[in-house]
Amino acid sequence: MAEKEVKKSTTKKENTKENEKEVKDSSYKVVGKTKSTSKKSESKPIGKVTIEEKAQKQISQSKNEHKKEEKKNKKTSMIIISVIVAIAIIVTIVVALSGSKISNKIKLDKEIKNVFEGNISDEIKTTGDYAVVESAIKEYHKQFLDSQNKFMDIIADEKIQDMLSVQNCEEDGPEFTKSKEYIQNSKKEFNDLTDTLVNLLNEQAIMSKIEDKNLSDYYINLYKSYFFAGSNLAQVYESVYTEIDATKSLMNSLYDNELKILNFLTENKNHWKVENSQVKFDSPSVSAQYKTLLVQLSAQ
Repeated sequence: MAEKEVKKSTTKKENTKENEKEVKDSSYKVVGKTKSTSKKSESKPIGKVTIEEKAQKQISQSKNEHKKEEKKNKKTSMIIISVIVAIAIIVTIVVALSGSKISNKIKLDKEIKNVFEGNISDEIKTTGDYAVVESAIKEYHKQFLDSQNKFMDIIADEKIQDMLSVQNCEEDGPEFTKSKEYIQNSKKEFNDLTDTLVNLLNEQAIMSKIEDKNLSDYYINLYKSYFFAGSNLAQVYESVYTEIDATKSLMNSLYDNELKILNFLTENKNHWKVENSQVKFDSPSVSAQYKTLLVQLSAQ
C-alpha cells in the first residue's frame, strides 16, 4: 500500500510538471503569435505594395528602353553621317583624280604632237605618272633626233663631195693619203651611226626608256600607244627606217666608188696631171677608164 501511495505521489508530481510545461509552451506560442501578429499589423497591405512596385518597375523599364533607343538612334545617325562623309570624300577624290587624268592626257597629247613636229620642250607639262611617260618619250626622241641630226650631217658633208675636185687632186694627189683616210673614217662613222639609229627604232630600245619606271600597265600601254599601233610617231619612225636603209646603201656605194677612183688615180699617177684647172691624161685608155668611173659614180 505504501508503494502504491509513493507511485501515485510520483505520478502526480510528473503530471504537475507536464502541465506546467504545457502552460509554458502555450504561453510561448501565444507570445509568438502575438509578436507575429504585431509585425503583420505594422506592414502595408500586400495588394497596394505590389501595384506600386509594378508601376515603378514599368516606369524604370520604360525610361531604360527610351535611353537605349536614344543611344541606338544616335549611333545609327553617326554611322549614317560617317558613311555619307566617306562617300562624299571618295566621290571628291574620284572626281579630282578623273579630272586630273583627263587634264594630264590632254596635255600629254599636245606635247607628243609637238614632239612629232620636232618642237621638244624641256619643260614637263604633266604631273604624276603622266609626267614619267612624258619624260620618257621626250628623252627617247631627243636621243633619236641627236643621232638623226648627226646622220644627216654626215650625208651632207661637203668635203666628201669635193674629194674628186680639181683643187683636191692638185692639193692631195697623186697619193691622196688624207682624202682616203677621211673617206674611210667617214664611212665607219656613218655606218656606226646608222646602226645606232636602226637599233633605236626597234621595240626593245623604245621600251627600255619606260620599263624601269615601276609604272602600272595603264601607263605602260599609254606609252606604247604613242610609238606603236599606227600612231603618228610610229609612222615617222617607220618612214625614217626605210630612208636610213636606202641611204646606207647609197652612202656606202659613194664611199667605195670615191675610194676606187682615188686609188685609180694613184695607180695611174704618171698618166695625169692638173693643168688649166683640169685633170688631163696622156693616155686615151686611162682617160676613158677615168670617165667610166665618174659616170658610175654620178649614176648612183
